[in-house]
Amino acid sequence: MAGPLVIAGGNITKAEHEIFSRFVELGGGAKGFFVLVPCATIDPDASFSYFRGVMLGLGVPEASVRMAEISTRRPGWERGAYSEENLALADRASAFWFYGGNQNAIMDALQDEQGADTPFLARLKQRHAEGAVLGGSSAGAAIMSNPMIGGGSSFGALALPVASKPIDTELSDPLYLRQGLGFFSRGLVDQHFDVRARSARLLRAMSLDTQRRTWGFGVSEDTAMVWSRNSVVEVAGS
Repeated sequence: MAGPLVIAGGNITKAEHEIFSRFVELGGGAKGFFVLVPCATIDPDASFSYFRGVMLGLGVPEASVRMAEISTRRPGWERGAYSEENLALADRASAFWFYGGNQNAIMDALQDEQGADTPFLARLKQRHAEGAVLGGSSAGAAIMSNPMIGGGSSFGALALPVASKPIDTELSDPLYLRQGLGFFSRGLVDQHFDVRARSARLLRAMSLDTQRRTWGFGVSEDTAMVWSRNSVVEVAGS
């Protein structure tokens, strides 16, 4: 049975303990093996230092917290999704966490030039199907649906033509939609929902969804929705 999803809206601060406690619990607690996927961030080392500190504070042994060295934003890591060492980490993982940053960079790192799964993504999908937990914040939340929102503001989503490629940042004006990982199949996900006024962006994205799903999920900052296969969404955090 496929594992749960922990989809956080970004800027995890006051609710850090509550959100990550749930992630660790679902991932097997002290007996789990937790892998950070840092493709979205420009500073993987700082991201891993934070993630490791949180995991250790929640009772996970240091040997059970690792980082997959995969990123198109870090020289030398561009082919990390083909690395046997990273595939071995995926095989051991009971839980994966996608750090925030740029969701387009996650997709670029985990898919090849034709949009097909890299070996790491194929292995991650297999582990999730076997029960491994997937979690992520901000960009790591965006990738959970398919299509995913790759960028744009609410004003730009309503007033400008849809973008055909990634813009400079997620906050640039035109709405940009692209293939996501699709682990959350019940609708479209948007994040930083309360702080960045994204209601109109999500509504426009839903109107362009060829699958015509009726649900959009806007996740506030410092908050996560926990999705399990019993069709129940549990809210954690602020």
